[in-house]
Amino acid sequence: MDINKLNFSIFEARLFCAMYKLGSTNEVAKALEITPSLVSIGINRLEKKLETDKLFRKLPKTGKYVPTQSAEEIIHPMRYVIQFAEQTIAKKSRSQKSVTVTSNHTILHYYLGPYIKDVLEENPDYQINFRQLDKVDPKNLEINEIGLTFQIENTSNKKFLPYHSFKQKLWASPEYIKKNGFPENIEDLKNHILLMRKHLDQPKYFFGSNFIRSQLSEDEKLRYYNILSTSLIDDLCQSGCGIMAGAEETVKLANFKVENVFPDFKGDEVDVYICIDKEFLDTDLCRKIVN
Repeated sequence: MDINKLNFSIFEARLFCAMYKLGSTNEVAKALEITPSLVSIGINRLEKKLETDKLFRKLPKTGKYVPTQSAEEIIHPMRYVIQFAEQTIAKKSRSQKSVTVTSNHTILHYYLGPYIKDVLEENPDYQINFRQLDKVDPKNLEINEIGLTFQIENTSNKKFLPYHSFKQKLWASPEYIKKNGFPENIEDLKNHILLMRKHLDQPKYFFGSNFIRSQLSEDEKLRYYNILSTSLIDDLCQSGCGIMAGAEETVKLANFKVENVFPDFKGDEVDVYICIDKEFLDTDLCRKIVN
């Protein structure tokens, strides 16, 4: 194959490299956020463009696709195209002097909120944006995006800096306590309404304690609501709808009208990290915002 006559787009390079690495149309489709049929169509079009035989052959036993000799001949230039595109996008992002700070409602409103005005006024030459998500996924952050997240990913291009550890306690409104009383142990909790903070689909974030959650989940009479919203659960607790798990510092910063119940409750610590692209971390803008 004549490498000098290769003619393909950046998308086709990404598609080819993804198939070379994953060997599955379904996995490639998921990684590139397209349909499996588009994966097959894209590979076929690339083969016609390159005027070559099949780039991948399917193994009968496993159903996996493996690269042919034709694919081996172009894998390196394809990777160079992707690397060049990513570097170009990164340089463009940094030159725009733009940054996005992403986290959930609690972090943005109660921990960063009091300082945002000063940061904006001190950095008039920068475009500073904020994005609120219930679930911050480090894999989906842009190069110039700073994410405060509960997750750590094993990746070579991201840096994770410790931000804060939240120790979970249980809270209820005075109205709820007056009507339902104080829970003093796990058995008492079974007679109360629990506001489950369903976050990241990990058990220890459901109700402040992995142990407590495992003890309660087997009770068919347990009354609880699963809520995928950090702001709504706070409102429901203050209005007397049930008991929630939360950090004491959050309750105080937000001035929630709630009281600590079940004082002997030993909740898990939930760690929050600042996630940053390593290249972006070297810029003045990133260092200012992180500091």
